[in-house]
Amino acid sequence: MDGLIELDERLHIFTRPPNEADVRDLSRAGMRSVVNLRAPGEAGEVLAPDTEGEEANRSGLAYRSFPVTPSDLNAGTASIISAELEQLPAPIAIHCASGKRASLMALADWAYRHDASASKAAAKAQAAGLKFSEADLQPLIERGARS
Repeated sequence: MDGLIELDERLHIFTRPPNEADVRDLSRAGMRSVVNLRAPGEAGEVLAPDTEGEEANRSGLAYRSFPVTPSDLNAGTASIISAELEQLPAPIAIHCASGKRASLMALADWAYRHDASASKAAAKAQAAGLKFSEADLQPLIERGARS
């Protein structure tokens, strides 16, 4: 599916905000959950979170809205989102506006699940075709942030 990057068997990053047809296509592509990191009313909103949730539910997908702003890109937020992702059926498609926040949160979750360093998460990013460095990921993967 266009705009969908597989990080691993559990997490896929959707690099743009989905419209209603995209949500249905995510279901057809085998996703079982959709996570929206956009804030309600965020610039360029395609679907309001409530509308996206309704479409996800009609398509048989679990849906969660976790608004994340650039100032929320830290280990505490990454830890909370990772814990919430554990509760959702996989595979999961996670998105924001451009894929940056979704990629960072997905990579932090991957690092938590694999007890991996920021360096290993950056290598995973590169392997998936994402351009994030160890320095980008280090603030999200502080040891001890996840209990």
